[in-house]
Amino acid sequence: MVTPTGQAQVDITMVEKTILESCKNRPRTGQEILAASGYPTRTGNFNRSLEKMLSLGLIEMTILRQAAKQQAKIPVDRKGAGGGEG
Repeated sequence: MVTPTGQAQVDITMVEKTILESCKNRPRTGQEILAASGYPTRTGNFNRSLEKMLSLGLIEMTILRQAAKQQAKIPVDRKGAGGGEG
């Protein structure tokens, strides 16, 4: 679906919405996002949600080469924050 401003709308799950909300104000580590999402460990559902949002450009990794490390924080991209394409 495309909005009147020409932006595509994407259906997101509750997990994905929680991830976006947790990263809205500042970048978060994977562990911080897990805690905010209510998951004790990384599940397939959680990982698929992250991958989907990364591929759509809604979130981005701050340390691309070291994404598996705990120091990698995930901020909301401008698209994910409702800022449109940029």
